[in-house]
Amino acid sequence: GGVVSNVFLSTKFDVGDSLITEKKDESDYREKARSLIEKYNNIILPKRVVIANINFSDKKVIDIKYGVSKGSAIFDDVIEQNILKEILVLPL
Repeated sequence: GGVVSNVFLSTKFDVGDSLITEKKDESDYREKARSLIEKYNNIILPKRVVIANINFSDKKVIDIKYGVSKGSAIFDDVIEQNILKEILVLPL
């Protein structure tokens, strides 16, 4: 799921060296993600993410609106409690 989240985030924010393609598939899915965001207004993107440099010596949580610098990548999403509650009540 991380690559999918990164693809969606990359349509709006700088994601640095984060993975946005699967290892065996170099296809660029950002345009598809943009069209899905435009079509559906209920796609929830994380506001905060866990980033680190490649050797994991500098790990931190950041607000994604400031972007991820080159040399760092997103390794996890931070889901806030109020968003988690909203997700849990969405109809399937």
